[in-house]
Amino acid sequence: MKLRTQVIVSAAAALFTLGQAQAANVISIQFSGGSPAVTGTTGVVPAPNRNVYSGLNFSAGSLVDDTGSATTLSISTLGWNFTAGWGNPGTDFMNLYNNSLAKDNGGTGNPPPTATISLSSIPFANYDVYVYYNTYASGVVQEWSDGTTTLYGMTATVGGLGPNASGFTLSQEGSLASAQSGSGGNYLVFTGETASSLTLSSLGSAQVLGYQENAISGLQIVETIPEPSLLGLLALAPVLAMRRRRA
Repeated sequence: MKLRTQVIVSAAAALFTLGQAQAANVISIQFSGGSPAVTGTTGVVPAPNRNVYSGLNFSAGSLVDDTGSATTLSISTLGWNFTAGWGNPGTDFMNLYNNSLAKDNGGTGNPPPTATISLSSIPFANYDVYVYYNTYASGVVQEWSDGTTTLYGMTATVGGLGPNASGFTLSQEGSLASAQSGSGGNYLVFTGETASSLTLSSLGSAQVLGYQENAISGLQIVETIPEPSLLGLLALAPVLAMRRRRA
């Protein structure tokens, strides 16, 4: 019994260490409005080697990951109205929030129309998607969907270009009212994604403002590696114990 216990503990420790040692891969994207591009390591999940794109409604393939290696990931955008450069270099994280794809509301008091970012041939079996948003104004609701879940965020209420310098602050709610009642932030995250293709839709919320703008500064697609199952470890233990006895 003592030997079996030792084998169970050893097997669990070894497999847990193996699982922890697997580093997650990251693909980072910046949308440039003409301001300086991200060149260093930044993001909620710190990563170098961003894919930087400027212009509207484009398609690109073979995006690189954080090691600089080409992947199978392709991206295309549709329905964005203008690119914006906020002209505030040096105050945020390697200029991440100084650039964006943006869409306005098409008229005073009207919610902005839907725009999309489509990802295909995603090289990860399990992953999370971080959406970095920002506008020139505070208190502007962002409404995003991955086709299954709709999340609401709001730009920080510190005023003006405050979101650029306020750090990485999660603002993510399941309803418009909840987002509006918070203090705001500059990113939200879709977790537990598994599809090889994914379309993110920037929706028009029901919030009525004199001017409303949804804007996206960047994305991170972060591979998630499931932790070893405790039940799986326990199932392996008797086999390992038997092999050790025979030895």
